[in-house]
Amino acid sequence: MTIAFHANAGMPALNEIKNAQQVNPNGWSDFRQFSEPKDVFEFSKEDQLEEPVVPEIGMARVLFNRLTPEQIETINENREMPKNAKFVEDPIYGPRMTWNLCDFTAGTHTLPAGYELKNDILGFTHVVREGTQAWYLKK
Repeated sequence: MTIAFHANAGMPALNEIKNAQQVNPNGWSDFRQFSEPKDVFEFSKEDQLEEPVVPEIGMARVLFNRLTPEQIETINENREMPKNAKFVEDPIYGPRMTWNLCDFTAGTHTLPAGYELKNDILGFTHVVREGTQAWYLKK
């Protein structure tokens, strides 16, 4: 007969392991690894990703390209536009800022790599390559 038909064939070994746990509670055993609680990972404020600060821009400011210096500074730092404005690729002039109505406009909210926003001497906002200098652009 095989061991499967003997009811108490595997039990003495199991009882010896249980007795060994009771005698030596600090020792490692196969059964203890499933009964002890495992480490739990908790998020702290430092582990959480922060959303980039996106300035609120009115529709008229986007339509007429008249952003304030604070809005331009925030966009150049975070490289993100609010939901009502997008950057569109113009085949002649490169990227330009345009108004976005219900995500109908094809474009991106992220400032393209290598570009920045600058105001000119009249207060209009332009999307120019980084480091661009001209007599009509403010520094």
